[in-house]
Amino acid sequence: CKPSVNNNTIDFSHSGFSIYRNVSTSEVSELVNKAVREFKRQSGERVEVWVPQEQPVYIIVNPLEFELVIINLLRNAAQALQELGVLNPKVALTIKREDNKALIAIEDNGHIEKEKIEKLSEPTNSTKADGLGLGLQIVRSIIENHGGKIFFSQAASGGLRVEIRLPAEETTEQ
Repeated sequence: CKPSVNNNTIDFSHSGFSIYRNVSTSEVSELVNKAVREFKRQSGERVEVWVPQEQPVYIIVNPLEFELVIINLLRNAAQALQELGVLNPKVALTIKREDNKALIAIEDNGHIEKEKIEKLSEPTNSTKADGLGLGLQIVRSIIENHGGKIFFSQAASGGLRVEIRLPAEETTEQ
């Protein structure tokens, strides 16, 4: 049976870690674009997703876990935009290299108060009325297990900006 993002989520949520530790050097935009395609397939493309990239950026990750991270963050953005009633919901993903880090930023065109942003950094906290905050906790754990960090801030548009920083690789060679 081929591992899937859903199986990975179940394994991770039950055990606190994924049983799939196969990491590989991957080009970030390839992984992100695959996650965006899966998100659009699941969501019916209700949200416009834009993914510009300046140059190839390589990271060492478990591809399924990274896909899970991106899909979860896109799903959160889409749900927030829908709850806010944003007429033309948009999510922008930017990928770039800064020094020895890969920077993946996800911004939506909604509106979020700064108090809610501060709560997103707290474990098992959610801005959703019926949310438990487990999705973000899993995202945070996956990123930290890959040597990275996640940050939340208000985008220039007033929406949420989620920034992931992971160690970048120089080449595709391991």
